[in-house]
Amino acid sequence: MNSLRGRYILEIALAIMLSLVAFGVVVLAALALHFDLQASAEGVNLARTAATSLPPPTLGMQLPGLAHEVQEWTVATGGRITIYDRAGHLLMTVPRPRPAGWPRPSLRPGIQLGRVPIVRSVVRMRDRIVAAEIPVSGDLDVLRDMALSLLAALALSILLARTLARRLIARVLLPVDRMARRAREMQRSGEVVPFPGTSGGPDEFSRLAGVLTDLTRDLEARRLRDRHLLAEAAHELRTPLEVMRGNLGLLRPESDAPLEERMKSFASIDRAINRLSRLSEDILMLERVARPSPPERLDVGHVLEEVAEDAVAAYPSRTITVSPPPAGLCVDADAQKLQRILWVLVENADRYTPPEGEIHLEAGRTAGGAVRISVIDEGPGIPPEEIGRVFERFFRGRGARSTEGTGLGLAIAHASAASMSGTLTLANRPGGGVEATLVLPASSSS
Repeated sequence: MNSLRGRYILEIALAIMLSLVAFGVVVLAALALHFDLQASAEGVNLARTAATSLPPPTLGMQLPGLAHEVQEWTVATGGRITIYDRAGHLLMTVPRPRPAGWPRPSLRPGIQLGRVPIVRSVVRMRDRIVAAEIPVSGDLDVLRDMALSLLAALALSILLARTLARRLIARVLLPVDRMARRAREMQRSGEVVPFPGTSGGPDEFSRLAGVLTDLTRDLEARRLRDRHLLAEAAHELRTPLEVMRGNLGLLRPESDAPLEERMKSFASIDRAINRLSRLSEDILMLERVARPSPPERLDVGHVLEEVAEDAVAAYPSRTITVSPPPAGLCVDADAQKLQRILWVLVENADRYTPPEGEIHLEAGRTAGGAVRISVIDEGPGIPPEEIGRVFERFFRGRGARSTEGTGLGLAIAHASAASMSGTLTLANRPGGGVEATLVLPASSSS
């Protein structure tokens, strides 16, 4: 069966059927063993009674008198008594003649099947051997009737098990059907709503419904972010494309623009191409940095020194200072992501800090034991109405519109910090300037 419901129903029905079959086999085996032990016990008692009634060998065998007594016992039990001498020669069989269908006399104990199934018990006493045979036809009839009854009960139980399994599986899988219907409804309507769980409390299906709801909302949020990013990227790409198209008109062969205008057009196109290239790289980077990456143990002091050296080389006229962090201050992070975050913060600080101002880097521990890395500038600060939007993609405040940039640097840094279980915040300092603070979990081995 391809249906999970059908497979469950078949498995439950088979399990119940096998359980009943095993129960029936055990019952029949136990009943057969009981009948066998009972018949054997009766045969032994009958043989012992007959053996104790035998006269001593010196007195001879008063077989006629003994035959009368044993005849009464065999009539009462429905069995047969066979007496042998010490050498195994047949002396007497009661009743005589042998009833039709009975097996031949024998000294072999146990069950003997035939037209008349018997259980034979053999006792040796007073130099005589006595064999008592008890018929078990009635017991076998009881076993046969019991087996037929169990087969009938098994057939009825299979039908009941199928019905019970169908209802049980339908009840168990009802939450799954509800969640499937809800998923189809969301697919048709495009609206994300919670998946229905069960009303019985926090069971497995309720937890599954919660996980699916969170997953669906997360996917919807990502889809909306991607649509928003696509719209914003298209808007940002439009400006350099318009610049390129407008300037290409001045470079056509039929244009009579002077050489100076043509050179300006070439320069404008070059700037637009550079902006397109930076936008493409930043958009791809924004997608990559959101993915978690394997961390490595990094010495924060060493990382700050490298960033400061690169900043001095890139901005030779800028004063950049570093406060040595505490010895052994380490984080478990991605080295490229960490250096990119710090470089974005340094680049952003240089963009807004006056030429005579300086940029300061420092690191330490927070009150909770995490690692704090700060980049402090001496710029004008962030307007209060814009400080809550600095990490939005393509957002550029009033002071940034006159500078080059794609508006994705801080968004990339913020996403990189989140992918490493860290936080990035920007705050205005009381004395002026902005302090950018990156907080990362301390290395587990530090």
